[in-house]
Amino acid sequence: MPLVGFWPFTLALMAIAAVASEDSRYCGYGVDLKIPDDYDRTVRPAFQGNQGEADEVQFGMFIHSVGPVEESKMTVMVDMYFRQYWQDPRLAQVYRSVTNSASGNGTVALGKDYLQAIWKPDIFWIDSLEVTQPGAISNSLFLILDQDGNIFYSTRLLLLQRCQINLRYFPFDRQECRLCFESYQYHDGLQKMSWISNKVDITENQITANFLIEKDIGVQSNIKSYGIDLDYTSLCVTINMKRKVDIYIINLFLPSISLVVLSWVGFWIDKRAVPARASLTITTIL
Repeated sequence: MPLVGFWPFTLALMAIAAVASEDSRYCGYGVDLKIPDDYDRTVRPAFQGNQGEADEVQFGMFIHSVGPVEESKMTVMVDMYFRQYWQDPRLAQVYRSVTNSASGNGTVALGKDYLQAIWKPDIFWIDSLEVTQPGAISNSLFLILDQDGNIFYSTRLLLLQRCQINLRYFPFDRQECRLCFESYQYHDGLQKMSWISNKVDITENQITANFLIEKDIGVQSNIKSYGIDLDYTSLCVTINMKRKVDIYIINLFLPSISLVVLSWVGFWIDKRAVPARASLTITTIL
C-alpha cells in the first residue's frame, strides 16, 4: 500500500479507537468491571444464608414476526424481543466503579462478557423445540445497569414452538398458539415472576401464507405444582390466528359451485340430444 494512502487510513483507525475508549464505560467493552470478590453468580441476589426473600423478576415481550406456521408438524416460528427486569444490589458497586460516581440517575450499558459473570433468572420455554439467538454480526442482546443494581436485560429470540392445530372447522377455523415459560430451578418461594404489562405488543399487519395474526395478544399467569408441594409460576402469551378464507373461496368453493351449476344445465337439454347431454356430463366430471 502506498504511504500516501496508508497514513490517513491509520489515523482514521486511531481516531475510532480513541472514541471507543472514551465511550467504553457505556458499552462495557474494555472496562475494568471490578466485580466484588465475594460475588457469586450462582447465588441469587436475595439469598442470605438460610433466610432471604424471593427475588422479583418481571418480564416483557415484543413480538417482531410470526410464521411460518407448519400445520402438518403443528409448529410455529416466533421472532421476538424478550425482556427481563430484576434487581441485584450487589452490583451497585460495579456501577460506581464504572461511572466513578456514588450517586446519580444514570445507567450504563454493559457487554455480553459481563452477562456471563452475573446471576440471571433461570428460565426455560415450555413446549419449545428450538430456541436460538439470531444475528450474524453480533449477539442480539442488551444489558443495562443503574446505580441501585436494577438490571434490564433484553435479547432477541427465535422460537420454534409447538402449537396445537385444531382443523375441525377448516377452513373457517381460528387457531391459538400459546408461548409459555417458567423457572426450572426456582419455585415461587425463591423467585416471583410477573408481567411488567398486561399486554404484549406485536408488529402491525402480521400475515403468514394461510393466517392473519390478530394484533391483540393477552398475557396469562398460571400456578403449577407438577405433583410436588411447590408452586411454580408459568407466564404465557396467546397468539390468535385467523385463517385467510378468501384463498379457499376463490380456489375451492367457487370452482365447485360452478361445476355443480353447470351439471344442472343437462336438465334443460332435449332428452333426445344424447351426444350433447353425454358431452356435458363428461365435461363436469373432468
